[in-house]
Amino acid sequence: MTGLELYREIDRWYEETRTNLNQLLKHDSQPFQSPEDIKAPLRIMVFAMECEGMLVQLNRAVGDLWWSSIEDIELKLRGIRDTIGRLVADSIVQGLLEQKYSPEDYGIQVERQKSGFTLKIPYELISMSDLFLVRSKRINGLSHLYTVREAWIALMRGISLKLKEHGHYPLLRARVKVCIEITHSIPLDPDHFWIRPLIDGLCQSGILMNDDAKRLVFILSYKSAMSSNSVVIDVEELDDIAANKPCE
Repeated sequence: MTGLELYREIDRWYEETRTNLNQLLKHDSQPFQSPEDIKAPLRIMVFAMECEGMLVQLNRAVGDLWWSSIEDIELKLRGIRDTIGRLVADSIVQGLLEQKYSPEDYGIQVERQKSGFTLKIPYELISMSDLFLVRSKRINGLSHLYTVREAWIALMRGISLKLKEHGHYPLLRARVKVCIEITHSIPLDPDHFWIRPLIDGLCQSGILMNDDAKRLVFILSYKSAMSSNSVVIDVEELDDIAANKPCE
């Protein structure tokens, strides 16, 4: 597929998705009610995110020739992802608060470790970015819905209840190492704006102490695999020697 064909295919997909979304919202302002309901919209958000990555690569290949056109469609894709993300986020928060779903119902697994814990998160959830948090309040009258940030915080609060059953918390943020490993056939994550609300959620729920630490040991890595996709987050409390070791 040539660069022009790729651009046209992505633009065609965007127009079709926007039309379908507008039709859906005309009949129901909140069409997603359960964890099962959000699986399809999350897949749409992932595809939009991956299209952004492909457009970035295309822009690098063609230089300034199509810069304005590529930037325009990137913004459109983020608008789609933001709108759907707001609907998904609202469904998640309402599900946790009112319908008593758990983070496990949304595919999040937690395992306690000797010096911390491991979170396994469905790859699709990292498409929930709050990059356009301010802008999203003006899209399609969605200001009454919960935000992506609030959804991540609510999920982490649910996780904290399970962790606190058997563990000593909070962990001092100055002594914590956070390792995030993303595995996917196309491991693209254009903005990383899902990470901060997740960490903030761990702080607000009392898993990490909000101790104004000057630094947080943080490692983000990507692996490519054709047969599987996953997001694994290891949170480990360091000993005194490791915690005080200068960053290299």
